[in-house]
Amino acid sequence: MRSIKGKRIAVITLTGALLLPTLTGCKAPKVVWTTSMGHSTVCRVGDERVSLSEAKLFLLNYRNLYANTYGKDVWKIGTGEQSLEAHTKKTTLSTLAKMKTMVLLAKEKKVTLTAEENKQVKKAAEAYYKSLTEKDVDALDVSQEDVEEIYADMALATKLYTGLTGGVDDEVSDDDARVMVVKQIVVNDEATAKVVEKKLRKGSGFDNLASYYNTETAQDVTLYRQKMSNTMYLALMGLGDGEVSECISENGKYYFVKVVEKINRELTNKNKELILKQRAKAAFDNVYQNFCKEKNSEVNDEVWDAVTFKEDKDCTTAEFFAVFENYLGYLKRE
Repeated sequence: MRSIKGKRIAVITLTGALLLPTLTGCKAPKVVWTTSMGHSTVCRVGDERVSLSEAKLFLLNYRNLYANTYGKDVWKIGTGEQSLEAHTKKTTLSTLAKMKTMVLLAKEKKVTLTAEENKQVKKAAEAYYKSLTEKDVDALDVSQEDVEEIYADMALATKLYTGLTGGVDDEVSDDDARVMVVKQIVVNDEATAKVVEKKLRKGSGFDNLASYYNTETAQDVTLYRQKMSNTMYLALMGLGDGEVSECISENGKYYFVKVVEKINRELTNKNKELILKQRAKAAFDNVYQNFCKEKNSEVNDEVWDAVTFKEDKDCTTAEFFAVFENYLGYLKRE
């Protein structure tokens, strides 16, 4: 069994996977801490509020998903402000603040849900609420109508994002997304570079020379077009699979590169998806970040600080996000 320490990166990554996809990477409004919102409100953005039950719905689903995936010992990771619990609470609050900000932006942009979308929201809320045990309901203190309202906000935020990114150019050429698989020999001085160059011309094996002269840890590497310098790109584009470059001088080092795959189709296709996501995020951020500049997120620290993972241990619900994806995930793809 892997150690808890070894799980830390995977668990933190899971947090991002559970968030609304529309919110990943978005900057939250400026946080203002306050104790003037009563005991049922955790956070407020403009005239949108996050209730304690709404926050616990997100938080306890996160908690149970972690525990189901990694075991209860996962909560031993870190201490104090560096603990996984503190990180998850911070992530939950940030996610909800962003979602409420997007709801406000949707209202400003006059984005609304259609009758069919509202119907799906109702179905999702009904399905999720039916999955709850009595102990879940007691711990969350939510009604089916509360769940419906939260799903409606999530759907509206998702629809807003899809609408704002709908005009993004979805054409990415093979060359723009190109990922090459190569072998390399990297040396630090010109004299050694000349020795390697001479041996290559005499027919010495590339792998043998790499094992002896290469100063980099990696010999086999993948090169992404968007991360390659023009010098490297131009030196390699004229080569075919199996061919070796001339000496490439760059940043004080000397490179000899053997092309294994001039374009790796699987990695290139994945890179196209990444580039499209980056374009979509840039298009959304252009609108969202400007909207956020004059928005503050007020947080009721007294209420939120009192919420811990030690309470409501009998609450086992972990289906909240999966149900939303099942009924309303299509909004991301329209």
